[in-house]
Amino acid sequence: MATAAAVCAALLALAGWQRSEYLHQRELIRARLASQADAISSALVSGVRSHRWISPYYASQLPKTLKELAGFDHVLAVAIVPVTVTSSRGEPVPNDEQMYAAGDTRLIDRTAQPGARWSAEGYYWVRLFALSGGGPGMGLHDGGRGMGRRRGMGGGPPWMDGSNTPSTFKAILVLDRSGVDQQLRREATIRLMLVGSGSLLILLIAFSWRATIRLAAARGRARLLETQTQYLADLGQAGAGLAHETRNPLGLIRGWAQRLAEQGLPSREQQEQAEAIVEECDRVTSRINEFLAFARPLRPRFKAVAVRDLLEQLNVVLVPDLEAQRITIDYRQIPVGATILADAEQFRQVVFNLVGNAIAFAGEGGRIDLQLRRNSQEGWRLEVRDSGPGPDQAAQSSLFKPYFTTRADGTGLGLAIVKNISTAHGWTVGYTPESKGSGVFWVDGISSAS
Repeated sequence: MATAAAVCAALLALAGWQRSEYLHQRELIRARLASQADAISSALVSGVRSHRWISPYYASQLPKTLKELAGFDHVLAVAIVPVTVTSSRGEPVPNDEQMYAAGDTRLIDRTAQPGARWSAEGYYWVRLFALSGGGPGMGLHDGGRGMGRRRGMGGGPPWMDGSNTPSTFKAILVLDRSGVDQQLRREATIRLMLVGSGSLLILLIAFSWRATIRLAAARGRARLLETQTQYLADLGQAGAGLAHETRNPLGLIRGWAQRLAEQGLPSREQQEQAEAIVEECDRVTSRINEFLAFARPLRPRFKAVAVRDLLEQLNVVLVPDLEAQRITIDYRQIPVGATILADAEQFRQVVFNLVGNAIAFAGEGGRIDLQLRRNSQEGWRLEVRDSGPGPDQAAQSSLFKPYFTTRADGTGLGLAIVKNISTAHGWTVGYTPESKGSGVFWVDGISSAS
């Protein structure tokens, strides 16, 4: 969560930084065009003011000057417009007199106020200036391209008359903004590319950092698991040694007790005690054998195993228990010829433990069904289902834990051994309850040998 927040903050900071850089560059790019407009308009106004009034000579030269300016790069239109300044607010308003203009005069807006503005047509630069009157007038430009012509009979416009010369004019300049727009688009593209590449770099750094943290955590867990595995291996080896050392004297005790029981003892109580010793020795030996099977390191030797043949052989061993409780077992759902890749003895132990567990819970006169079905193109799933009520819901999560049992005579190692063998083979095990109260134990992910 903290990593995601940090990445988002970095991305937002990068985007904000590049946006501010783009706005800064935009101002610089626009300022260059504004500086160019100011220089041109200043030169124009200075040239007009140098004559101090609109003289006949200058009146004939002004249109040529404007036309030359209109030929400059980026200049779309230029004009000198007479205006009247209102006495109340000091704002210039268009004068009725004609203006001098050159270039694309359709872009000239006589009502434009002094200052700069950006429009779809171009960049407008309007400058207000005053001019002294005097001198006779000459012809006036008619608002189109090229030279002007006289208006009226034999005389120019009123403001060409020295006595009527307006004191205030507007210099209007319209510059081409396409170059600026192209530079701005290029700048925006660069900033977007920087944001994209920077974002990718930030994500890669975040991913690498997260992967490093996970790798460090995984290595820590691996070292912990390795330590625990070594400890369990040492503990299992010690337990196996202890069980082996216990089984030898236990066998000796059982042998003497059985010999005494077979020879007959003076009293019935002594006879029963001898027989009880034999039974307890057998029970403890069985527990020791199960513990050894659980603690023994598993190194499966994989080979092709014919499942149907193995189960039929195993059925011979289970017949006494099945007949004692009148339990029927059905192998018909095991496909004939189905072969799996497994350690034969360990797979046999898995089936034996699962069926033995089913016999314990199916109840007298019950039924056990075995099914082997494909769960993928190259895998099998073994299911063992019995007619018993099934374990309680609270116990289902602990069924495969060592020494957990719901049977009074159980050791709690049968299903744990099933899980150990399955883990060693790369299989998964579990229990799924069914609607009728019973359930199914399953082993999934069994590889096919064909």
